[in-house]
Amino acid sequence: MVHTGICDAIRAKKIISFLYNGKIRTVEPHLYGYDADGDLSLYAWQIQTGSGEGWRQFHASNISGMSITERNFLQPRIDWKPHKIGVSRVLCSL
Repeated sequence: MVHTGICDAIRAKKIISFLYNGKIRTVEPHLYGYDADGDLSLYAWQIQTGSGEGWRQFHASNISGMSITERNFLQPRIDWKPHKIGVSRVLCSL
C-alpha cells in the first residue's frame, strides 16, 4: 500500500522514487496527508528528474511504481515550513 510505504520512508528519512504523470521522480518525502481540497498528497523535495529540483506536491492518486531507495537524507530541508502548505490532516510527517 502506498500509504505505508510513504510513511515508512518518511520515518526512516529514505529517498523514494516513483512514476508521476509519465515521469520518474526522486524525492525526499517530508509530509503525507490531505490538502485543503481533500486530496491525499505527498509533499517532498524533488532532488532529480521530473521538473527540476525543489518543493513539490504530488497527488497520491497519480503516484505509481513507488520504491524506497537505500539512500537516506539527514534532516528536513532548512526551508521546510509545513504550517504554510495548508494540510487539513497529516498522516505522517518529519
